[in-house]
Amino acid sequence: MHYLLIAFMISIPLIPVEVMDYPFSDDPVYLVYEETESGYRISLGTDFEGSIDPMTDYVDYPGLFNPTKAAAVFDVESRVLSVYSQYPFSANYYLATYRFDDDGHLRLLESGGHDYYFETLEIIEQNVDCLEYDEVINSTWSVMYPHANPYSSEMCILLLKAGLQHAGAMIEAGESANAAIECFDEINDVAWNLSGNLVHLSVQTLDNYPEELSISSEEYLEMLDEYADFIEDAGNSEEADNVRLVRMDLSDN
Repeated sequence: MHYLLIAFMISIPLIPVEVMDYPFSDDPVYLVYEETESGYRISLGTDFEGSIDPMTDYVDYPGLFNPTKAAAVFDVESRVLSVYSQYPFSANYYLATYRFDDDGHLRLLESGGHDYYFETLEIIEQNVDCLEYDEVINSTWSVMYPHANPYSSEMCILLLKAGLQHAGAMIEAGESANAAIECFDEINDVAWNLSGNLVHLSVQTLDNYPEELSISSEEYLEMLDEYADFIEDAGNSEEADNVRLVRMDLSDN
């Protein structure tokens, strides 16, 4: 059975992963990859018809190599090859960088896993701090595999703050409350995509409130009050009461 499995794996056609910006060949250059008992190894090759003969020695790829979600980029000035491999059903990825030495050998420089979702959270938080409302919306809409996102609550809290900032700025500029509150139509759509809830329902209990976030739980409750007031001013007393009820439940529990 073991030999049959090996034969089956060998028969599976390789998925081409072209090395972008590789300058030393007129023909496309691809990653050559294989899985061994000790892990994954990569090399470079120029021919993708049938099996590829490696043109460099094999070198370890210390993380999970997923060819269906892999990319390779060569930086000419530094002679560094960066190999990205995205984990299945997630936007998190593993990155290994290699020096392409003068003798044509690849040498591992550094490697490690990257938390795409935390990196995105940091970008969103920076954009909120800089009052970049459009960038906040673009970043949150662009979250890949949102079902795998462990920071959906944090992102929704930041969305709420961004919406309040944007609505407040519109009112200061002379817009009506009705016009100012319209931004929350899209914010709630984004929040639903991220968490399956409206933005004011992103925190179910303060017991698991993300304390590492720059917005404290006390500030979050104040934001719910401000959101309810905006909705009230726009003439939707029923929805404002719904938000205030959520706020009351959070502070009571």
